[in-house]
Amino acid sequence: MSTSRTLVGDISEVDTEDEIDTLSRRPLKRKKRSNVPDSSHVKVVATAQGKTGSLEWILSSDKSPLCSKVINEVTWVCLSEEDRKILSSLLPPTIQSGYKPALPWYHPSKGTVDVDAQSIEPQPGTADVFEAETGLFMNLPSFESALVTFQDQLYSGWLTTKHRNDVEKFSNGINSGEAHAPWKDEAWEIEQRREDEEGRRKRDDRPNLAKMHQLDIIRSSDILNYRRHFPEQGVFIEKDLLVEGRWTHGLSVITPGGQESGLPLGMLMSNPVPPPGTPLQQMHIQSPEELEQAILDIDGRIPRENRRKVDSWKRFSLWRLLPELQFAGDSWDMGFGSMGVRGPREKRGTLFYLRGAF
Repeated sequence: MSTSRTLVGDISEVDTEDEIDTLSRRPLKRKKRSNVPDSSHVKVVATAQGKTGSLEWILSSDKSPLCSKVINEVTWVCLSEEDRKILSSLLPPTIQSGYKPALPWYHPSKGTVDVDAQSIEPQPGTADVFEAETGLFMNLPSFESALVTFQDQLYSGWLTTKHRNDVEKFSNGINSGEAHAPWKDEAWEIEQRREDEEGRRKRDDRPNLAKMHQLDIIRSSDILNYRRHFPEQGVFIEKDLLVEGRWTHGLSVITPGGQESGLPLGMLMSNPVPPPGTPLQQMHIQSPEELEQAILDIDGRIPRENRRKVDSWKRFSLWRLLPELQFAGDSWDMGFGSMGVRGPREKRGTLFYLRGAF
């Protein structure tokens, strides 16, 4: 049998093949890795409140462990006796079991009091020794309230250097008069300017006749037909208006005067020609509400106090020339009698419906 030397895992030299085969089937032991990091490789992060873990960081950072419930009787007892004495000297007199608040000697209710016989308030550091040693003072409502307040301020970042600098800057500004609340007139002007801008933006976004003409929803040579019934007065008003074109912030329209409802024949062509002697009125309007009031004023049968407010967009319907007849000439005039009082036009819908194109 031949002899060989083999290194298996941590095993040293092996002389025979049987031993090699036996040892090769044994599971190798692996060293366990420790999850505890080496202190020499731990990186200390520097923050605005000092290095992480430093006393300054613990007492000022919002990531401090003091934000949690680490201040209790158990942790107090874990401190050394010397540390407890130092901290006990910082405790207020209210932790004493027999503490009774007293009015200062200068209070008016004291009257005339001898200065030598005046009652002096307990000074810090005179706390009950037993309560300070055992940590029973932590169950007092006054201490619990102060602890919660401290933790809230610590978690909110009120103890950081930046916050203290901001408070100091604000206090200096108040004392010097540089920082103050805005004057009432200035605040009103700012608010009024903001409301005016919002109102102007809403008016610009609201659909109007000029925008509809710009988007080719309303065209020149279109007819706007107005219809409204007033049941209280028993009056039905109808009037046609010919769109001439766009005018600044609105439209320029032509309508018959008085109580006449229809336009003359010459105004129904694609190139309208006003007939002589016919009373026509030209108007520049910006909205259907303004146009409705102008029509009722021209008609004159409905006083202003009897005009109930309605949606004027639903009172006007748009009539447009047929595509094959939008040219100048007399070819369609021969069949005018069978085409209706608005010429060869078809109804496209109300303005209320058409403004949905926005």
